[in-house]
Amino acid sequence: MGSETCAACPSTRAELAAANKTILALVAEKSELLRENAELNKRVTLLEGDVERYRKAIAEQPTPHQPERVSKDQLQLGLDGVLESLQGQPLGESVKNAVKAANDEPKAGEPSASTSEPSAKPKRGNRRNLLASNLPVINELIDPPEVVMDGFEGWVQLKPEVTLNLARRSPYVVLRIERRRWAKKTPENTRIALADLPPSAAPGMMADAGVIASVVMDKYGSLAPLHRQEQGSSWRGFHLPRSTLSDWCGYAYEALSPIVDAMHADLVRESSVIATDATGAPVRCKRGTLNWHVFTFIGDAQHITFRDVRRHDGASIGSLLKGFSGRLLVDAASIYDRLPERGIQLLSCWSHARRYFWKATKTESRLAHEALSLIDGLFRIDKNAKQMSVGARGEYRAQHSRVLLDALDVWVTSASERAEPGGRLEKALTYYGNQRDSLRRFLDDARLELTNNVSERQLRPLVVGLNNWMHFENKTGLAWFATFRSLIASCRLHGMNPLTYLEEVLRVARHWKGDRLPLSPKHWPGTRASLSGLHRAAIEPGWRDRVEGVVREAPALPASA
Repeated sequence: MGSETCAACPSTRAELAAANKTILALVAEKSELLRENAELNKRVTLLEGDVERYRKAIAEQPTPHQPERVSKDQLQLGLDGVLESLQGQPLGESVKNAVKAANDEPKAGEPSASTSEPSAKPKRGNRRNLLASNLPVINELIDPPEVVMDGFEGWVQLKPEVTLNLARRSPYVVLRIERRRWAKKTPENTRIALADLPPSAAPGMMADAGVIASVVMDKYGSLAPLHRQEQGSSWRGFHLPRSTLSDWCGYAYEALSPIVDAMHADLVRESSVIATDATGAPVRCKRGTLNWHVFTFIGDAQHITFRDVRRHDGASIGSLLKGFSGRLLVDAASIYDRLPERGIQLLSCWSHARRYFWKATKTESRLAHEALSLIDGLFRIDKNAKQMSVGARGEYRAQHSRVLLDALDVWVTSASERAEPGGRLEKALTYYGNQRDSLRRFLDDARLELTNNVSERQLRPLVVGLNNWMHFENKTGLAWFATFRSLIASCRLHGMNPLTYLEEVLRVARHWKGDRLPLSPKHWPGTRASLSGLHRAAIEPGWRDRVEGVVREAPALPASA
């Protein structure tokens, strides 16, 4: 009764009402705070997503001139981590022995025939002997004025002071071919005689084959566009419009493209191993550019060829390799997936695999460097093996590389559990897992390479050239590039001067009948040595000896001197 009376008291009711009001306000404030917190959580989530996207964008930003180098200290730390994980296992000791072999110079095996000779490049500060070159020499004799005034009388000649300088003469000369016409009258008629053009001449062309070859080399060897060559021709004393230069390139293409066709057919037919890669080649069209593609093929048949195709797909590479059934060294592009059905065995590139782990050093440094330490051992073992004969090379690689590959397999299993989901290291592990079998096939044959770097290097002139001319003006220009680069690259493969080769083959090609393969860089030294008659006259024009290498002799000294 008392409590009811107290609850009914006006002051108590007022206090309860105020408390309820406060509670309601706090509940409302709590709800508002929860709503604001939810909004803030959403903003934080969105900002975290932006940060992650920006981080990935920065990490994926291309760095075209950044080498994929790793310091020796980082590699050693990575190797220590691998050895620690293998501690107490027999494989750990084998890895130590393999790494020691990679660091030591090989002691077994004969030097291979492919070992390059010591470089003839002089030491810094030493001037090369210009007289030892094949350049023309012009003698300039200078006598003291007082000796000349005395008519050399009373003077005795001592050892001269000789100074050698590299000088430049005009690269153009005018070759005037005068074919005299003769007439002989007989009772029946008048006979007119006119000699044929020399075999070295190019009928209907203003330029000699040597000038045409130099234009081709400037554009496709030195990557100088025709409009720049046009400017340079004026500086050399005779203006050559780019339309004329283009006509000369077209003439060379018609003469040389059958040789490249024969080279590619021989490469596919005779090679047991081919390395290939491709890159885009934009070709101008009405609405912008169409992206064509250029493949390069390097086979043990000792040819390098470039082929252009419209699409980068399985049908294109299948048609380019029609009839081939050997080993193909490639990257992991899906266009090659159907080739094993045709009997082609795929080999993968360790440089591509290494690149994935190198990218992972920016996000998961410790684990990525552990993988790189093992891959680095593979490369060093391969470098040592190249100094051996083929038989010793295979045994050496199999003995030491297989141990590192087994250790890498063990490491991959362990790292898969520690890699960040969806991160770069996981992508590297996935790539290795997908390509594992094809990455290990280099152990089957000592002649097989670990990497496809040679193909990428062959495509570099195209990528650099596009910085100069942006795109190909038409499909014809792309075909010209593929033809001329095939010949230039093959010349360098065989240690030949491509400018000399192009000039000589341009002279002889229009007289050649039958198979064009003997005119390829691989066979040209032997073919050239066996030439006779018309073909020999074509590559050795008589006028050249009267212009090139002409020596302007100094006047003879008097007998008294």
